[in-house]
Amino acid sequence: MNYRRFKVEKLVRDKTRERLEHKGVYGSYSYADDAEFITLLLRKLQEEAEEVAQAPTRDEQISELADLMEVVHTLIKTMKSSMQEIETKRMQLRDLRGGFDERAVCHYVDVADDNPAKEYYIAQPDKYPEIDE
Repeated sequence: MNYRRFKVEKLVRDKTRERLEHKGVYGSYSYADDAEFITLLLRKLQEEAEEVAQAPTRDEQISELADLMEVVHTLIKTMKSSMQEIETKRMQLRDLRGGFDERAVCHYVDVADDNPAKEYYIAQPDKYPEIDE
């Protein structure tokens, strides 16, 4: 029998191996040490956030948010933190910066050449491309 091999190279859930083998899909697995685990979780966080953003229906968005929250909970545990610590920090930041209740959208900012804040935007051209007008 011929097989085709596909590169995966990502963190998978605990029951993935069993689920895949039940479908006749066999893979090669290793187990991450602490430092690699954090790196892989951060990569997984980005992957799951992208899947939330791309989910076409509310039900799929809810499912993807649940996946995202699983990664968040695992990160919190791995970093030896707690939901209480995160929630406390969230509320501090909300008090300081506000939330998203107003639904404000910033389209552009004007920053004077002598304003040091200009460097923040210049340093991130992919995130904040300069507009020539």
